[in-house]
Amino acid sequence: MGSFVFLFFVQMFSLLTHAKTLYNEGDAKKFVVVGVGAQGCHSSTLANYPNLPRDSRGCVKSIDDISWNSRQQTLAMLENLHQLYPDANYSFVDSYSATHHIIDHREEFGNHALPSIHFKHMLLTILVYNR
Repeated sequence: MGSFVFLFFVQMFSLLTHAKTLYNEGDAKKFVVVGVGAQGCHSSTLANYPNLPRDSRGCVKSIDDISWNSRQQTLAMLENLHQLYPDANYSFVDSYSATHHIIDHREEFGNHALPSIHFKHMLLTILVYNR
């Protein structure tokens, strides 16, 4: 799990660097950033780490906590970019919250969240974080 955390920080730094470069050198003013989903709830995570503690949703807590921190850091980075470049706009696709919403309201989605429903919900979350 340590390499996952390291990769997260490398990717966050890379995202910030690329966004600044695109803004300064490429004249980019609009960005769409897709957040990390709830990795602790992913079927491969559940299968590969059957003995790790779970949260109330049945997700692997330690890995889901990393996903949550990634979400928070991405939102903070986007706010920082907005402060640096007030004329830039971004949309943040909150995959983490969308995943948890589907799990928490499983009965509304027929106990199995179809990708089209998930995508539809993610489009709604864009509107919430549109800047």
